[in-house]
Amino acid sequence: MGNLVDIRNNWDDFGKEDPLWAISSRKDKKGCKWNKEEFFQQGNDEIDMIMNRIESLNIEMDYGRALDFGCGVGRLTQALARYFNKVDGVDIAQSMIDLAIIYNKYGESVRYLLNIVDNLDILESTTYDFIYTADVLQHLNPNYSQTYLKEFIRLLSPKGLLVFQIPSENRSMINNCLYAKLGINNYFCSIYSKIKNEPFMEYHYMKKGKIEKFLQKNNGKIVDIMNDPRSNVISYRYFVTKLQTI
Repeated sequence: MGNLVDIRNNWDDFGKEDPLWAISSRKDKKGCKWNKEEFFQQGNDEIDMIMNRIESLNIEMDYGRALDFGCGVGRLTQALARYFNKVDGVDIAQSMIDLAIIYNKYGESVRYLLNIVDNLDILESTTYDFIYTADVLQHLNPNYSQTYLKEFIRLLSPKGLLVFQIPSENRSMINNCLYAKLGINNYFCSIYSKIKNEPFMEYHYMKKGKIEKFLQKNNGKIVDIMNDPRSNVISYRYFVTKLQTI
């Protein structure tokens, strides 16, 4: 499914039509029904939860610069700015970046960047003390997700920490076969969206075991795996440090 051009176009349309719902897709909020303050508070709550988890793991981490990948309108970027001196938000959709700049409350300590390619060459290696991405990689073909995961590890500082979320499988055995393995949902939903002339949101899975093997092969060390409660899917948050090479 979806090359980056298609993904960019779809998310740019979401950013123009219903950006807050596209980022946090609660059924009762579809149709521009999100209250902006409630939306951003949700981001604060999520980052507070992650930071509490990090503290419980006794992970020593610097709080210089953080990266929010797939930042959208800055829901998590703004939340990270309460903890880090500098925060960069990166997104594929210009419409989302434009709104993020408008919603920014932290001035020059927050920077938003458009990135429309399958790498993060716009960012310097070993720059980030913390990298976070949630509800993003599942909307990318796994080939792209793996490429970006490699990039995240490249970008981590020696003591840096990467935290990312991605669903592993569908809770239903039948749906897991049809959706997670065969991708039938993406195929039919894309056709339906074209008929209705609406943007399409892909949904992909990456098995927990595959993630673990992939990170091991690519200089990443998992220090914690956290269950990420979802109604229909089994999802995890991975806490990853960078293996130091001699």
